[in-house]
Amino acid sequence: MNELELGVEQPMRMLIDNQATVVQTGSVASSAKAKHVDVRLVTMRDFTAKEIIAPKNVVSDGS
Repeated sequence: MNELELGVEQPMRMLIDNQATVVQTGSVASSAKAKHVDVRLVTMRDFTAKEIIAPKNVVSDGS
């Protein structure tokens, strides 16, 4: 984005309708159930720690 000279606010808000996902991005602990998404989760945790993204739980409308 910087190469395109587009201004991007950081941390970028990431709206997620799954509260467990939001908790996992902020937690260092890992669970056996999350092993299949481990690489993605580590990346999300890294981005959250570096304040590149700011995951926030939102209520889904159910659709």
